[in-house]
Amino acid sequence: MMENTVANHFDQARDLINRLVGAGYQLGIDHFGKDFHPFGYLSTLQISYIKIDGYYTRGISENRGNQFFIKALKEAVHTLGINIVAQSIETSDEYKTLRSIKLDGYQGYVFGKPIPL
Repeated sequence: MMENTVANHFDQARDLINRLVGAGYQLGIDHFGKDFHPFGYLSTLQISYIKIDGYYTRGISENRGNQFFIKALKEAVHTLGINIVAQSIETSDEYKTLRSIKLDGYQGYVFGKPIPL
């Protein structure tokens, strides 16, 4: 689910998440931070992970502000039992920097471009 959808339709999103988790699915929020919303609502959702929007991961090697944000976000969501995944990683420097923060997952073109099934 996209963060904006969850924030704008919170009650419906929470109900859908609860039903799907009850059926055995694991869900997450994609593009987290894109439309920056207070993230206190995460404690009321049964999500397994968030994926940080590429805005925060692109060029992170040189951006101390985004490094600080991701470190703080990681600490906050880990206290809620939520994993954190970096997306849109395009360079080895970005991956190296994000890996030093010790997130739970990484994805992006640095690992390979999508290919058709």
